[in-house]
Amino acid sequence: MSVSINRDEWLSALRDAGLYQEVDSDSLTVQEYADMMGLKRAKAQRQLLALVAAGKAARTHKRVIDSNGRQYVYTAFKLQT
Repeated sequence: MSVSINRDEWLSALRDAGLYQEVDSDSLTVQEYADMMGLKRAKAQRQLLALVAAGKAARTHKRVIDSNGRQYVYTAFKLQT
């Protein structure tokens, strides 16, 4: 007897049980932005805050899950379109 349950059904069950949260892939943490732009963290944070002040980006939160399954919430930034 074989039961075919697809990935979406598994993810739905995990969401319903509160064991899965989507990671906002469109937002970047300060460190991710710094790495991408080749900047020091402090300069990257100043640039991101300037973008928020200019209305070009919005401050949000991003959940990150490490390799041990621990969840961390970081301040992140998302470009306004």
